[in-house]
Amino acid sequence: MGTIHLFRKPQRSFFGKLLREFRLVAADRRSWKILLFGVINLICTGFLLMWCSSTNSIALTAYTYLTIFDLFSLMTCLISYWVTLRKPSPVYSFGPAFLCMSCSVSQTTFLHQSEMMLLSRP
Repeated sequence: MGTIHLFRKPQRSFFGKLLREFRLVAADRRSWKILLFGVINLICTGFLLMWCSSTNSIALTAYTYLTIFDLFSLMTCLISYWVTLRKPSPVYSFGPAFLCMSCSVSQTTFLHQSEMMLLSRP
């Protein structure tokens, strides 16, 4: 006879699952360049945001929004790379190539629309 387990193992939280998938992507050397550019972009964007708040320059604000868009584009690259690492399964019925393409297109469309809303505000 086996051991009786009254309680199941606790399921991982959302952040635990997210951290596990991030480690999967970060373990591959090809994604290090994207992660490095993302960290550099994040530092530069923080510096530009502080500079924008002190100068109130419209051109500098537009450039800062452009760097934020670039940061989201790098995140799209990481998501696309994560999808290519996934194996086909019943959850991903169309295969990783189709999922990668549709994810990239929808996220880029959303980013373009949100950037235009930020730039067109008075």
